[in-house]
Amino acid sequence: MGEFTDGTSHEFFMTKLNLDNIGFEELKHLDKFEKIEVLNLQRNKITQIYNINHMRALVNLDLSDNMIDEISGLENLKQLFKLNLSGNRITVI
Repeated sequence: MGEFTDGTSHEFFMTKLNLDNIGFEELKHLDKFEKIEVLNLQRNKITQIYNINHMRALVNLDLSDNMIDEISGLENLKQLFKLNLSGNRITVI
């Protein structure tokens, strides 16, 4: 939660976020998006899965075509129904 300049608070209630093919190398600056249900991060340069455990409403996560070599950081995503990791370099599960 943040604050507007008048002191009132706001939350981010976006449920879908498409960050496809924008050159992301790290999962940073996603801490405000707690209500996200669908997150598309395909075709980036991401090497590690982290900083998404707070997204407890996440049901669809697409991390395909990145540079991920280890599956971790998904333990708290109890609602996750669809996970796409195709096109990565997974060696550790």
